[in-house]
Amino acid sequence: KEICQMSFATYSSLVTQQPGLDEKIKKAGRKLMAFLPGALCEGPEVVLDLMRKRTALIRDIANLNHRLKVLESRLSKLRYLVPGRLFLDRRDRAYCVIKYQLRREGQGVLACRVKQKARRRAGRLRMRWFEPRKVSKILDRVLDLPPVDDTYSVVKLMTRAAREELPPVLEELTMGEKEVSELTPLKDRIALLEQELGNLICNKCCQFKRCHGKIRGAFRQVRDEFALMWDTANAVRMHLWNDFVKHLECLKAEGFVSEENKPTPDGIWASQLRLDRPLLIAEGLRRGLFPPEPALLAALVAPFVSEREMDVKLDVSAVPKRLIDGYQRMKEGLAPLMDRMAVRGFEVKPINLWPAATIYAWANGQPWDRVLEIAGMAEGDLAMLVTRTADNLRQMTSLKRTHPGIAQSAAEAIDIILREPVVM
Repeated sequence: KEICQMSFATYSSLVTQQPGLDEKIKKAGRKLMAFLPGALCEGPEVVLDLMRKRTALIRDIANLNHRLKVLESRLSKLRYLVPGRLFLDRRDRAYCVIKYQLRREGQGVLACRVKQKARRRAGRLRMRWFEPRKVSKILDRVLDLPPVDDTYSVVKLMTRAAREELPPVLEELTMGEKEVSELTPLKDRIALLEQELGNLICNKCCQFKRCHGKIRGAFRQVRDEFALMWDTANAVRMHLWNDFVKHLECLKAEGFVSEENKPTPDGIWASQLRLDRPLLIAEGLRRGLFPPEPALLAALVAPFVSEREMDVKLDVSAVPKRLIDGYQRMKEGLAPLMDRMAVRGFEVKPINLWPAATIYAWANGQPWDRVLEIAGMAEGDLAMLVTRTADNLRQMTSLKRTHPGIAQSAAEAIDIILREPVVM
């Protein structure tokens, strides 16, 4: 904490403070506590912290409950949106699911309109991508689809289905074990926050209603005055400290820092990784999820590169099985840690397949134009993905003592991906 107090950010905040602010804070604090006789708080700063903490907990719980409701709806719909399933869009138009397709927005389906004059376009099916929230009703019928490349038969089936009476709507969409397990991190996080809310000392305090009820009059004025001065003096320092403690507790729980606040053996080598998502990569190394093959290693590191959100459409059926297997093994192996991080309040980005498929094609000698076609992205974005992946691999080369095989493979991977036109 002393380091945070001596940081440049704190210094920059202190030099801009008005003179005599400390004395004004003490005076305002005494005025605030005069409104709270018998309160269990140790001082005015604790009063302010608990008032804000309770408000934040209630807000976070409400937001998480909303996210849970949205996720439940999405997962339950996806479970029933299998190829051949009939459903209605928001305008009550009938569609038939043709196949799954993953996009930046998430998992969705490609569907064909069910109508009497169904058409093809240049010999191809006219399909539309649906994310689950755009599906209004799921119908109780699954058509027996012919092969997708037999577009004539598919169109004929759509026309025949349109002439028949629409099947009834599925009123209840249940979830299987897989879907329920995906809800667990959010539910655990909500339970943790509710427990924290219930354990606040405010719940036992005689001044609960004054602090957490409708605040008005002189008490509100005194509180706001103290809050303004307190924030001016301490906001930067406390933000840095609270963020540090949050990360420290996570590292302790994952075995990278001891209870004595010292790096464990795993923490020592992991601290050498100056990466975009070091904890996930360190866990992957610890669990042996990264293969020693250079091209595959480069591909599996690529999803961890921090890039802006892109709408990349990937044909999963064209991705080599070796990469799919390695990607699924890594994703499943890291899922427990990602769930625990989400429960602790960290933002956890998904591990996307498209960066891995792009780098794998490039690392295996595919021409630049072909890789651009696979990635479906601009040349500058692709070049940035390659160079950032190389930067992450370069950090892994420092692990020669603890992970010599990975360090050697990372060095070889850098050589095979940093070639023209990425570097001249």
